[in-house]
Amino acid sequence: MAKKRTKAEAKRRIDDLPLLPAPNPALPILNTPQYRILKLLERPAKELAKVFVTADPLNRLEDETTSAERIDAATEAFEILVNDPNIKMGVEELNMVNDPGVEIANTDNGRVPISFGRNSVGRGEIRRSGQFSRQNLLPTLPAATKRARKKTKTDKNMSKALAEANKKLRTKSGKLRKGKSQGDVMKLAHRIRKKMR
Repeated sequence: MAKKRTKAEAKRRIDDLPLLPAPNPALPILNTPQYRILKLLERPAKELAKVFVTADPLNRLEDETTSAERIDAATEAFEILVNDPNIKMGVEELNMVNDPGVEIANTDNGRVPISFGRNSVGRGEIRRSGQFSRQNLLPTLPAATKRARKKTKTDKNMSKALAEANKKLRTKSGKLRKGKSQGDVMKLAHRIRKKMR
């Protein structure tokens, strides 16, 4: 893995950035109002960049502390954990301590554990998250309900005719009479419907 730059190195690199050329009447592009605004914002932008380097919200830079100082700080923190009787760690806390893919981040809601690294990489993890599933990407539209066809006079008459034909061609238990089929029921129903006109 590449070595992280220190904050001092990052600030030096910001100072080394070249300045914009001064407005020049010979070059029309350097005389536009937009260019003059950029020229005015140049130095404040560099200072703001240095503030971001100092804050380092994404933890991209190495602090100026030596590795020996960091080891001493870690040993001191471990000593406090072991010696303080008020600190009790459960299985979950121990797993967080031993997992290199978990860090504690200071947020507006206090200190929050954040998981990253080896456990959350790869296509499988992204697919399981459902973040990019079709239902989350596409807007939810109201379901298109199929409009029911209006019942016509013929439909109503056919219903009555089918009831009458079934009554004639079926027994009390609902079975078709001997030698009759569903086709016979439909033929009779159509004949009855024609007479209803």
